[in-house]
Amino acid sequence: DGLRMNLVAPVTPFVNGTTRWFYYLSKGLVTWQELGQALHGANASRVARGYRLTLPKSVDLLQVLFRLHPELRSPDPKLWPNQYNNPLHVWTAMPHSPGAYVAVTGILRGQITEYPAPVGDAKMAFVQVNEVFTVWHGSDQLRRLELFEGVSCCRSGDRSSGSLQGLPSVLEGATFFALDVAVPAASGVFSVMVAEPAVVFAVAAVDIYRRRGGQLDSGFADLGWEEVKCPGFRLQPFGLDLGVWRKSLAPGSILEVPHGPGLRGSLALQAEAELSK
Repeated sequence: DGLRMNLVAPVTPFVNGTTRWFYYLSKGLVTWQELGQALHGANASRVARGYRLTLPKSVDLLQVLFRLHPELRSPDPKLWPNQYNNPLHVWTAMPHSPGAYVAVTGILRGQITEYPAPVGDAKMAFVQVNEVFTVWHGSDQLRRLELFEGVSCCRSGDRSSGSLQGLPSVLEGATFFALDVAVPAASGVFSVMVAEPAVVFAVAAVDIYRRRGGQLDSGFADLGWEEVKCPGFRLQPFGLDLGVWRKSLAPGSILEVPHGPGLRGSLALQAEAELSK
């Protein structure tokens, strides 16, 4: 989205009985225009690789960061001729007026002051990070991927992995949990938990004409989930057709997803809030 979201320097204040995880961007100073583009517009929040990234939505939360965490440092050393007395300028997700958002300024261990700032100004940004998707497959290692047209799939590190072509729109930006190449071909069970309403997609190569003697039998077609029609969705350069099935999942329960020994694929998750955009 035009802004590389490298997160550095975690800060973990304890707010209202909950530990919050904040990071600042390695890029340093950014405009609100850049942040809005990367974080899906005015809401300033998106899910990437199973984690929700959100700009602070209140001045009070930033005040906690300033007061309780004087170890914060700007990613730009030029801003720190005197490490505790040089004011920081930080974006919030709060709109002020057309073309302006609320920013705050202050010194660490001190009070902060809010003020309106044009979206083209460059300031620091602290991003709150929450894990919203958790998937495990026994004790096997899973790798998180963000799906897009042409992404490598479907076994991490496997030379025989191909790339996804004809990706359906419902999977764009979804978090795909790829099985490591060291995982042997065998039946197994994925377990899924979510922190917000989500859609779980089962994605796997299918042998429509049964030409491979069950070698691509993932078992996903027998789950009873809603099938997603996606003609032209293939794993290239192998010319393998890919099937997709979906199921909604609410927070508070564990979904178990069994699969057969012929699985060439995995699970992908999307937040319902992201799909509705």
